Amino acid sequence: MNHKQRKMERAYAKFLIELGTDLKDSNFKDTAERVAKATLEMLAFEDPELFANEINHLFSKSFPSKYDGMVIVDNIKSKSICPHHMLPVKYVVDVGYISKSGSAIGISKLPRLVKMLAQRRVLQETYTDEIASILAHRLQAEGVMVIVRGDHTCMTCRGTNETDASTTTSSVYGLFKNDLGARQEFLSLINNHK
Repeated sequence: MNHKQRKMERAYAKFLIELGTDLKDSNFKDTAERVAKATLEMLAFEDPELFANEINHLFSKSFPSKYDGMVIVDNIKSKSICPHHMLPVKYVVDVGYISKSGSAIGISKLPRLVKMLAQRRVLQETYTDEIASILAHRLQAEGVMVIVRGDHTCMTCRGTNETDASTTTSSVYGLFKNDLGARQEFLSLINNHK
Protein backbone atom coordinates (compact mmCIF):
# COMPACT_ATOMS: atom_id res chain seq x y z
CA MET A 1 0.00 0.00 0.00
CA ASN A 2 1.43 3.40 -0.94
CA HIS A 3 1.56 6.63 1.04
CA LYS A 4 -1.17 8.26 -1.06
CA GLN A 5 -3.61 5.41 -0.40
CA ARG A 6 -2.93 5.51 3.36
CA LYS A 7 -3.60 9.27 3.44
CA MET A 8 -6.84 8.74 1.52
CA GLU A 9 -7.92 5.97 3.90
CA ARG A 10 -7.44 8.27 6.90
CA ALA A 11 -9.41 11.02 5.16
CA TYR A 12 -12.26 8.65 4.24
CA ALA A 13 -12.31 7.28 7.81
CA LYS A 14 -12.70 10.85 9.15
CA PHE A 15 -15.46 11.46 6.63
CA LEU A 16 -17.29 8.28 7.69
CA ILE A 17 -16.97 9.21 11.36
CA GLU A 18 -18.43 12.66 10.57
CA LEU A 19 -21.42 10.85 9.07
CA GLY A 20 -21.87 9.02 12.37
CA THR A 21 -20.49 5.71 11.11
CA ASP A 22 -19.28 3.16 13.65
CA LEU A 23 -16.05 1.94 12.06
CA LYS A 24 -16.06 -1.07 14.42
CA ASP A 25 -19.28 -2.31 12.83
CA SER A 26 -18.31 -5.26 10.62
CA ASN A 27 -20.10 -3.64 7.65
CA PHE A 28 -17.83 -0.58 7.84
CA LYS A 29 -14.63 -2.04 9.28
CA ASP A 30 -12.66 -1.84 6.02
CA THR A 31 -14.83 0.66 4.13
CA ALA A 32 -12.27 3.50 4.18
CA GLU A 33 -9.64 1.15 2.72
CA ARG A 34 -12.01 -0.13 0.03
CA VAL A 35 -13.14 3.38 -0.96
CA ALA A 36 -9.54 4.64 -1.20
CA LYS A 37 -8.54 1.64 -3.32
CA ALA A 38 -11.59 2.01 -5.60
CA THR A 39 -10.97 5.75 -6.02
CA LEU A 40 -7.34 5.21 -7.03
CA GLU A 41 -8.40 2.49 -9.47
CA MET A 42 -11.07 4.67 -11.06
CA LEU A 43 -8.69 7.63 -11.30
CA ALA A 44 -5.62 5.72 -12.45
CA PHE A 45 -4.59 8.35 -15.02
CA GLU A 46 -4.79 11.53 -12.92
CA ASP A 47 -0.97 11.79 -12.99
CA PRO A 48 -0.08 13.84 -16.13
CA GLU A 49 3.28 12.10 -16.65
CA LEU A 50 1.80 8.61 -16.41
CA PHE A 51 -1.01 9.71 -18.72
CA ALA A 52 1.44 11.09 -21.35
CA ASN A 53 3.56 7.94 -21.21
CA GLU A 54 0.51 5.71 -21.73
CA ILE A 55 -0.69 7.80 -24.69
CA ASN A 56 2.77 7.53 -26.30
CA HIS A 57 2.82 3.78 -25.71
CA LEU A 58 -0.73 3.36 -27.04
CA PHE A 59 0.19 4.93 -30.39
CA SER A 60 3.73 3.56 -30.66
CA LYS A 61 2.81 0.86 -33.23
CA SER A 62 0.94 1.03 -36.48
CA PHE A 63 0.43 -1.30 -39.42
CA PRO A 64 0.65 -0.58 -43.17
CA SER A 65 -2.77 -0.30 -44.77
CA LYS A 66 -4.16 0.98 -48.05
CA TYR A 67 -7.66 1.15 -46.57
CA ASP A 68 -9.00 4.69 -46.82
CA GLY A 69 -12.55 4.13 -45.60
CA MET A 70 -14.19 4.77 -42.30
CA VAL A 71 -13.13 2.86 -39.19
CA ILE A 72 -15.73 2.76 -36.43
CA VAL A 73 -15.73 1.19 -33.00
CA ASP A 74 -19.06 1.82 -31.33
CA ASN A 75 -20.78 1.00 -28.08
CA ILE A 76 -17.57 1.29 -26.01
CA LYS A 77 -18.40 1.30 -22.30
CA SER A 78 -16.36 3.38 -19.87
CA LYS A 79 -16.78 4.92 -16.46
CA SER A 80 -15.47 8.06 -14.85
CA ILE A 81 -15.86 10.42 -11.91
CA CYS A 82 -17.71 13.73 -12.18
CA PRO A 83 -15.35 16.53 -11.09
CA HIS A 84 -18.19 18.55 -9.58
CA HIS A 85 -19.65 15.99 -7.16
CA MET A 86 -17.08 13.15 -7.28
CA LEU A 87 -19.86 10.74 -8.26
CA PRO A 88 -19.66 8.02 -10.93
CA VAL A 89 -20.55 8.56 -14.57
CA LYS A 90 -21.20 5.70 -17.03
CA TYR A 91 -20.42 6.37 -20.67
CA VAL A 92 -21.22 4.73 -24.00
CA VAL A 93 -18.87 6.00 -26.69
CA ASP A 94 -18.93 5.74 -30.49
CA VAL A 95 -15.65 6.57 -32.27
CA GLY A 96 -14.94 6.82 -35.99
CA TYR A 97 -12.04 8.04 -38.10
CA ILE A 98 -10.86 8.19 -41.69
CA SER A 99 -7.11 7.74 -41.97
CA LYS A 100 -4.91 9.54 -44.51
CA SER A 101 -1.57 8.21 -43.36
CA GLY A 102 -1.51 4.83 -45.16
CA SER A 103 -1.30 3.09 -41.82
CA ALA A 104 -3.72 1.74 -39.27
CA ILE A 105 -3.59 1.14 -35.55
CA GLY A 106 -4.92 -1.98 -33.89
CA ILE A 107 -8.63 -1.43 -33.32
CA SER A 108 -8.28 -2.37 -29.63
CA LYS A 109 -6.43 0.94 -29.22
CA LEU A 110 -9.69 2.87 -29.62
CA PRO A 111 -11.47 1.32 -26.60
CA ARG A 112 -8.21 1.54 -24.62
CA LEU A 113 -7.95 5.26 -25.34
CA VAL A 114 -11.61 5.81 -24.44
CA LYS A 115 -11.28 3.94 -21.14
CA MET A 116 -7.94 5.52 -20.26
CA LEU A 117 -9.19 9.08 -20.82
CA ALA A 118 -12.17 8.33 -18.55
CA GLN A 119 -9.95 7.32 -15.61
CA ARG A 120 -9.66 10.92 -14.47
CA ARG A 121 -11.98 13.52 -13.00
CA VAL A 122 -13.11 15.09 -16.25
CA LEU A 123 -16.15 16.89 -17.66
CA GLN A 124 -18.01 14.94 -20.33
CA GLU A 125 -17.54 17.78 -22.82
CA THR A 126 -13.76 17.77 -22.25
CA TYR A 127 -13.63 13.97 -22.36
CA THR A 128 -15.44 13.90 -25.72
CA ASP A 129 -13.18 16.47 -27.32
CA GLU A 130 -9.98 14.89 -25.94
CA ILE A 131 -10.82 11.54 -27.54
CA ALA A 132 -11.38 13.21 -30.91
CA SER A 133 -8.40 15.56 -30.66
CA ILE A 134 -5.92 12.83 -29.72
CA LEU A 135 -7.13 10.57 -32.54
CA ALA A 136 -7.06 13.41 -35.08
CA HIS A 137 -3.48 14.36 -34.21
CA ARG A 138 -1.95 10.96 -33.45
CA LEU A 139 -3.45 9.26 -36.52
CA GLN A 140 -3.12 12.27 -38.84
CA ALA A 141 -6.72 11.41 -39.68
CA GLU A 142 -8.73 12.95 -42.51
CA GLY A 143 -11.61 13.12 -40.07
CA VAL A 144 -12.67 12.02 -36.60
CA MET A 145 -16.11 11.84 -35.03
CA VAL A 146 -16.92 10.94 -31.44
CA ILE A 147 -20.30 10.66 -29.75
CA VAL A 148 -20.53 10.15 -25.98
CA ARG A 149 -23.69 9.36 -24.02
CA GLY A 150 -23.31 9.72 -20.26
CA ASP A 151 -25.44 8.65 -17.32
CA HIS A 152 -24.43 10.95 -14.47
CA THR A 153 -25.27 9.81 -10.94
CA CYS A 154 -24.92 13.43 -9.81
CA MET A 155 -28.14 13.98 -11.77
CA THR A 156 -29.85 10.59 -11.38
CA CYS A 157 -29.33 10.05 -7.63
CA ARG A 158 -29.53 13.60 -6.28
CA GLY A 159 -30.58 17.10 -7.29
CA THR A 160 -33.17 16.74 -10.06
CA ASN A 161 -33.32 12.93 -9.61
CA GLU A 162 -33.73 12.40 -13.36
CA THR A 163 -33.32 8.63 -13.29
CA ASP A 164 -33.73 8.12 -17.06
CA ALA A 165 -31.92 11.23 -18.34
CA SER A 166 -28.66 10.90 -20.23
CA THR A 167 -26.33 13.53 -21.66
CA THR A 168 -25.02 13.39 -25.24
CA THR A 169 -21.96 15.22 -26.52
CA SER A 170 -20.11 15.05 -29.83
CA SER A 171 -16.83 16.22 -31.24
CA VAL A 172 -16.10 16.43 -34.95
CA TYR A 173 -12.79 17.04 -36.75
CA GLY A 174 -11.78 17.36 -40.39
CA LEU A 175 -13.81 15.62 -43.05
CA PHE A 176 -16.67 14.84 -40.66
CA LYS A 177 -17.02 18.54 -39.91
CA ASN A 178 -17.03 19.65 -43.54
CA ASP A 179 -18.70 16.73 -45.33
CA LEU A 180 -22.34 16.16 -44.41
CA GLY A 181 -22.33 12.84 -46.33
CA ALA A 182 -19.44 11.44 -44.23
CA ARG A 183 -21.16 12.53 -41.03
CA GLN A 184 -24.45 10.93 -42.10
CA GLU A 185 -22.65 7.71 -43.05
CA PHE A 186 -21.08 7.55 -39.57
CA LEU A 187 -24.43 8.17 -37.87
CA SER A 188 -26.16 5.63 -40.09
CA LEU A 189 -23.55 2.94 -39.37
CA ILE A 190 -23.65 3.39 -35.60
CA ASN A 191 -27.44 3.57 -35.56
CA ASN A 192 -27.66 0.24 -37.45
CA HIS A 193 -26.22 -1.48 -34.36
CA LYS A 194 -28.67 0.02 -31.89
